[in-house]
Amino acid sequence: MTPSYFFRHDYSARMDEKCGVLIARHGFEGYGLFWALVEMMHEHATGRLKLGLLEGTARMLGVGRDDLQRVTAG
Repeated sequence: MTPSYFFRHDYSARMDEKCGVLIARHGFEGYGLFWALVEMMHEHATGRLKLGLLEGTARMLGVGRDDLQRVTAG
């Protein structure tokens, strides 16, 4: 079994103004993509994802590149 790690985050993050804008613009699908990206950044030693690999990231998350780009652009 693969070990599972965790990181702390605010359980009421959805109430944050910025998350409210994200949800208003992209629905809870966008909010879910946001948290998936946060998890992926946590998995990387640098804490960053490469924008040049956006198409591969979108494929891993099962969404279109354009959809992921819209969510990451704001």
